[in-house]
Amino acid sequence: MNYLLSLPCIIIINNGNMKLRKFFFLLAALSFSLVTQAQNYPKREFRAAWIQTVNGQFKGMSAEKLKQTLTNQLNSLQEAGINAIIFQVRPEADALYASKLEPWSRFLTGVQGQAPEPLWDPMQFMIDECHKRNMEFHAWINPYRVKTTLKSQLAPSHVYNIHPEWFVTYGDQLFFDPALPESRHHISMVVTDIVSRYDVDAIHMDDYFYPYPIKGLNFPDDASFARYGGGFDSRADWRRSNVNLLIKKIHETIRELKPWVKFGVSRSVFTVTRAVIRWEARLRHCKTTTTCMPMCYFGHVKDGLTTTYLSYIGRLDTLVPTTKHWSTGGQETPATVRCLSGNL
Repeated sequence: MNYLLSLPCIIIINNGNMKLRKFFFLLAALSFSLVTQAQNYPKREFRAAWIQTVNGQFKGMSAEKLKQTLTNQLNSLQEAGINAIIFQVRPEADALYASKLEPWSRFLTGVQGQAPEPLWDPMQFMIDECHKRNMEFHAWINPYRVKTTLKSQLAPSHVYNIHPEWFVTYGDQLFFDPALPESRHHISMVVTDIVSRYDVDAIHMDDYFYPYPIKGLNFPDDASFARYGGGFDSRADWRRSNVNLLIKKIHETIRELKPWVKFGVSRSVFTVTRAVIRWEARLRHCKTTTTCMPMCYFGHVKDGLTTTYLSYIGRLDTLVPTTKHWSTGGQETPATVRCLSGNL
């Protein structure tokens, strides 16, 4: 009998012209085997690539050019052994698909609310192309974020212009208030729309948490805490509960519609501690997600990360070590690479 032991691998694709060699290196760093089985990958292995849209690399592309760019990426990723694509379809409470609830994304057409011309559906295109290649398609959503910068303009039809009381400004960004039942309902309805109308294999939620703290600036949820925070020992516990409620609601939504569709959450890990692992274990115990993906950003990971993950293999079946990098321009640091590839 042949045995194959490998670490799951996830890669972010930020450049439409990315060549195969760019992600071969990461595959080598994150995966290893005791016996090589070329092209005969076990079904349970999860080797995914993220294709983000929020950086605007597709903005204003013609339909023909964008389809060709995505097709080229998928072909290269297929050759590299990738079997799942996590495609960002909702970066700013908008849509890179024909949404019934939210406007077309500015990261597709350049103007929020402006439909692509000729009309086409990028998510449906990606679903079809992924399934042709026996790849899973995961619809990647960012639940709370509405504006990555306050300078951007929202479409007249955006829910913010209908219910501004659901939203808060923090720093230079706009967010749904995670404490409000109305926010959770709207986000779950977006998931309902996607899962019910599209043949997705998974919903993947990134930035599921409150925004990263800004020094000297408190997140503006005093009114929400006064209204909904009774019974909690601290505001931090209350905020965690708000996040848990959304995760639970999305889980229940998916299970009711299509029980076979997976639900994943990306967990940001800037320092790897046992507390982080306990968080993931608690999440699994609650049975609210299918996968938990700790995110390891270049420049923030610590020595011994790989050893920490390996020590939990066999005890957790959903811990997926993940690496992100922001561009293909050589921003990766040697220290990070050594950390990710060491102690194997």
